[in-house]
Amino acid sequence: MDMDTPVTDEMFMNDPNDPDPIVQSLPVYLSTQLASNLHLFQFPLRSHPLPHGARINARFKPKCRAMELDIPLDTGAATFDPEKGNKFGNVAQNAAQSIYDQRSAVPTAAPGVLDHITLASTLVPPLTKYYIAAFRDDSVHLTELHATLQFTPDLKHLDELHMHEREARKKVEDEERRARGEVVDKKAAPVGPRYESADMVATRMKMVAFQKKEQDREPFVPMRYYDDTSEQAESVFEQIFAGSQYPLATADDPAAYLAQLVPAAAPSAESMGASTKAGSRPGVGGAQQGSAMRKPGSVSREDMKQLPLLEQVRTLMAHAQILPLPVILRSLPAVSTGSATEPEVVAVLCQVALPLRGGSVWVVCTPPAPIPTRRREHLARDYLVSLFATRDTVYRREFAEAAKIDPESTKEWLEQLATLVRDNEGQKQPYWCLKYTDGSWKGEETHPVYEEWAKTKLQLALKGLGLLASAAAAAIAPAARGSAARPGLVSAAPTAAGSGGAPAVDPVMTAILRLFITEGVLRADDLVTRVRGEHTATTPAEIRTKLAAVTRPIRGGLVLKARPNGTKYEHFRQVVLDLYDRSPAVKKNDLILAVKAKTGQDFPVKAFKEITEELTVQQVAKGPFVFKTEV
Repeated sequence: MDMDTPVTDEMFMNDPNDPDPIVQSLPVYLSTQLASNLHLFQFPLRSHPLPHGARINARFKPKCRAMELDIPLDTGAATFDPEKGNKFGNVAQNAAQSIYDQRSAVPTAAPGVLDHITLASTLVPPLTKYYIAAFRDDSVHLTELHATLQFTPDLKHLDELHMHEREARKKVEDEERRARGEVVDKKAAPVGPRYESADMVATRMKMVAFQKKEQDREPFVPMRYYDDTSEQAESVFEQIFAGSQYPLATADDPAAYLAQLVPAAAPSAESMGASTKAGSRPGVGGAQQGSAMRKPGSVSREDMKQLPLLEQVRTLMAHAQILPLPVILRSLPAVSTGSATEPEVVAVLCQVALPLRGGSVWVVCTPPAPIPTRRREHLARDYLVSLFATRDTVYRREFAEAAKIDPESTKEWLEQLATLVRDNEGQKQPYWCLKYTDGSWKGEETHPVYEEWAKTKLQLALKGLGLLASAAAAAIAPAARGSAARPGLVSAAPTAAGSGGAPAVDPVMTAILRLFITEGVLRADDLVTRVRGEHTATTPAEIRTKLAAVTRPIRGGLVLKARPNGTKYEHFRQVVLDLYDRSPAVKKNDLILAVKAKTGQDFPVKAFKEITEELTVQQVAKGPFVFKTEV
């Protein structure tokens, strides 16, 4: 067949070799009369349809698309339990009952019977677009499905019963406490308005508890229910069929239109041919290359060949996020066919990705935030890239506390770029290691593309996160109680003088602070050795001079005078440091009492956990907390 010959239905209908030939071609029409109102109801726990002709009460919340249906029960059936029907039906009419309520002469409401069951809906998240199809007069009529709702028993009567029982027990306990002369009715202390920033409001609005509260706050709108045999349902059914029949046309090229419907995906792992690198540590390096690109909707190498080199690189990196240069070269059809060389690929990579490890690993650039409330999360990704540029591992808590983003975004960015390592040779907590690395990186990023990014976009990200402060300034900032200064810890490449006026970062001080943040207490000799391993040009005397400015000696070890990135619990921490300056081991109660005596405040649980994890080790359960250098 000539490639220019148009394909028609008759070619398939007359094919004698087709075991299942096409017998008829039907026109398809799109109806939009019910597009914003058509819902699909699913009843996964019901084995029989809803009763026809029964009076079913319906309620709907338009904003959150929640519906409730009251289905009548056959109270005369042999399977109906009258005793439980009276018990549950009377729940909403009577308040909490106790021995004290029985003394009252106020009569209770007449007993009722639970004569219906309430089905509440749950919105099913759509994976794609769904349509309802109706056939009439040798044509197909499609209507887009607005939402899918699954209905399950609500069982609110059980919740109300348990709530009333708790109220009755509380009433009995309060009466007994009053009889003993104890104070029961305490006045709540007035609480002033709490300040919330825009980021805090955006984070709170994404919480499940907030969304559930907003859903409960929306009132129900009563609706009438008509089954499929009613005249009203028949009239609505007619709106499924298109009222007018005219062809749909698109102004775009057909190939571009199909690309919008099914965006091009990255090639699959099988097409990459990535090999496993021997000797890499568990969960790191070449062992991941086989699964890095295994994503639903992956396209073949033949499809990738139709794209220009820039689109091939952009598609590959957008789906993989991070890849070694050899894998990128093997995955691009333009390289395998000889139409592009390695220098040409690297030049294109510089437009869409950042080089790490001297250009051996490439990370896709952070895209712009889709909405303003997500801007901080996207700035945090740039900050994470800068952390991996100076070291091989990052602790989740360290990144989250510095960037101040929610746990979901923290996990999302870390899983994109790194692998969680738990088998870490006795370390207290797991850490994240950059993908496709072996842990041997000890240098500084000197690639010109990364240096230019660090001077421009990274500086904007650090400024947006409130981290644009030099490590030296952070180290010598006063740790006085109530100080308004909150120094930031920046792990980025130093900014050259005169480049936008941004303060330079001391890489040696940054390394010192990073070690203290992750380990808490360090011995001076060990610390000097570890810092010199990263910065060989720095002398031990210079390191000790920097240490003297930011650390405090306690029991043969060094601790930070004040922790960067947060002074909320600093006054509690200073009390604990003074306590361990006098004693190597302190019991929990002694810590709590000392903080109470010095500050006049209770020791918060979160502050206690944070400070003891930084400074101490509890060798025996319920035993004293021992300073780390004494273990």
